[in-house]
Amino acid sequence: MYFLHNTFVGSHGKLKSSNCVVDSRFVLKVTDFGFHELHAMEDENTDEIGEHAFYKRKLWTAPEILRNPNAYRPNGTKTGDAYSFAIILHEMLFRKGAFYMSDEPSPKEICERVQRVPAFDEELYRPEIPESALIDGQIEPNLINLMVSCWAEEFHERPDFAVIRKKKVI
Repeated sequence: MYFLHNTFVGSHGKLKSSNCVVDSRFVLKVTDFGFHELHAMEDENTDEIGEHAFYKRKLWTAPEILRNPNAYRPNGTKTGDAYSFAIILHEMLFRKGAFYMSDEPSPKEICERVQRVPAFDEELYRPEIPESALIDGQIEPNLINLMVSCWAEEFHERPDFAVIRKKKVI
């Protein structure tokens, strides 16, 4: 992502776990970037893909983009990519799908909760972090801190990939 953010492409905009593939040498490859205008047209056709699939694709989308998708370029933002990275990191750490929750909300419900601006004393709606992982030391605390900082509500509080790649997490 650091490389992509420093090219003319600028940002991915549709970063999600299914766009991260590992090659035969165990090198991560990020796919499905570019052709943003084409993807934007196909994504908005809910009649063709169905409501469930439409919202499921948006589970990795940053709250500010969910709230006002027309205000952002079709290829999203760098800070939106950082948010998407946090959701992917959660999937990897806890070996569950995006927003796998104990109450099993639908993708539409999840997107509606994420895009709602939280009240001053209200907790952000983000994937659950099992308390046992924090207590038992199953997960390195620096990884949890990185994940939480990347899904911050305020986009300007999220680290960019230059910072993320330098984090010492293990």
